[in-house]
Amino acid sequence: MGGHPPHRLSGDDLELVRLLQLLAIELLPQRTASFTTAFLPEFPSGVNHRVRCSAVLVLALLLAAPLRPGEAALSVRLETAYLQPDGDSSSRGGGAGLSLGYRLTDQLSAVGGASASLLWSLPAAGGPRQTQSLTMVFGGLEALLDATPIAPFLELCLVRLLPESAAGYSLATRTSLGADWLFAERFALGLAVRTLTPLDTPGGVTALGGTEIGLRFIWTPAGRRRPGGGEGP
Repeated sequence: MGGHPPHRLSGDDLELVRLLQLLAIELLPQRTASFTTAFLPEFPSGVNHRVRCSAVLVLALLLAAPLRPGEAALSVRLETAYLQPDGDSSSRGGGAGLSLGYRLTDQLSAVGGASASLLWSLPAAGGPRQTQSLTMVFGGLEALLDATPIAPFLELCLVRLLPESAAGYSLATRTSLGADWLFAERFALGLAVRTLTPLDTPGGVTALGGTEIGLRFIWTPAGRRRPGGGEGP
């Protein structure tokens, strides 16, 4: 251990980590103060938190370092989640999903996938509980806040919901804040708390439309072979 030089972040990496940590500090207290009002659009005054998230993701793309030769870029995520697509708790359920992540830099990844859920609700007029299936297809960007065995992350995605009748809208943005625990070289467990903001309700862009809590298992395949036969970390 003594023969290896200490590991230090470059100036750009330090600046990126500071930006991401400041955003996380800003978002977390707001969620703690009022879970039902976190990430609400602040139209027409103020700046939407989602716009701030987008700005941080763009900065992550500009400031983060490229992957080292041989470093694995692809990851496979299998998850199960609790879902409440609307804000009034009239419909809720659970499901499972599969997604892929591809690292664009050391701290920014493109993500995409799909999930299937079964929702149940009680009719307003009374009667037996009703069930309905919901499929969500999503794509977006994920920023890693810190590369340690406990790795917090921020994610911003565009989500398509099918059928529209299941949630009352068919297009939404999804903001996620969570952390992954790397318990083995290629495997990790993660927890994410997500909020959905509908984009195509009759009234246009609305406030918080729903929430999702996901537990995910992540597998990172081995990196490609380095020159000389060595394998990437």
